[in-house]
Amino acid sequence: LRDFWKEYRKAGSGLVGLAILCFFIILAFAGPSVVPFAGATERWHDITYWKDNPRAAPPAWVNWFSARKGAVSARLAPAAPSTELVEGRKRLGYAFTYDYGADKAPRDLIFRFMGAGQVSLRLKAERPDGSATEIYQGQVELGADYQRISIDHDAQGGVLELVSSVDEFVASSIDPNSARPVALLFSQVDGDMADSPIALKGKYGFDLSIELLSKGASVEAPELLVSGEVSGILGTDVSKRDIFTGVVVGIKWALIIGFLTSIVTVIVGVTLGVVAAYFGGVSDWLLTRLYEFIYLLPVLPFPPKPPRSHLYYRRTSPDAR
Repeated sequence: LRDFWKEYRKAGSGLVGLAILCFFIILAFAGPSVVPFAGATERWHDITYWKDNPRAAPPAWVNWFSARKGAVSARLAPAAPSTELVEGRKRLGYAFTYDYGADKAPRDLIFRFMGAGQVSLRLKAERPDGSATEIYQGQVELGADYQRISIDHDAQGGVLELVSSVDEFVASSIDPNSARPVALLFSQVDGDMADSPIALKGKYGFDLSIELLSKGASVEAPELLVSGEVSGILGTDVSKRDIFTGVVVGIKWALIIGFLTSIVTVIVGVTLGVVAAYFGGVSDWLLTRLYEFIYLLPVLPFPPKPPRSHLYYRRTSPDAR
């Protein structure tokens, strides 16, 4: 084994290949702990699991090469919840802080949580310029699935109210059917904020108030999902799935198939070689022909095609005429 390693390490490409193989093996075993979403390796094919992600978002590192940086997807936890009794009902308060420093606003902000029973929801937003207002209120029945509050879909009127608290004239000139609430929320208030928004950078505060209305109602700690313009190490696909998670899931099966294929190939090859050497004659000739046929098989259905430049030269060259 020592002699083998002494000879093997002389081949640089072999050492590179061994390093890549070791990296893939480590990644396959450590996959569940390195992916950005808990339980994602088991639910890669479950499209509903990924519905809060941005669709077809580029990787986060593209910001290094972009003049205008896009907001990065993130998952934020609230500060310690506050509890108070209002008319005999329990009210829970969750405070979120989002430090916005990008040039392009996120695609959406989604507050989600699980629980049981009937609850009343109120969401207040505060911008770095000091403007603040309640942008959403509602009453829902919690069940087995996540309850979601999407700024882009559920808080359009509230965001316009927030803009109106800064400048009523600008708010009245905004078309609510074409303007994106998230873009308005993260923009400076001016006459062009709907068409050419200028980012209002700084810390944004969101206070989510949940009042438990029914007996036995409960709420698990909510989280804030920032659906950014860029996401993760490798981005997302058109089904909103994290591509890095897909690579981790695929590596495991690729290694299993690769190792099994290698083992079966060695066993079959050694067996046929021993048979050919032992019996010789016709058996040796047949097995040799079989090996040659299998070796050439991938090439036979796909004959090489001449390059286009060669065909063009043949048609236009004076000598060819």
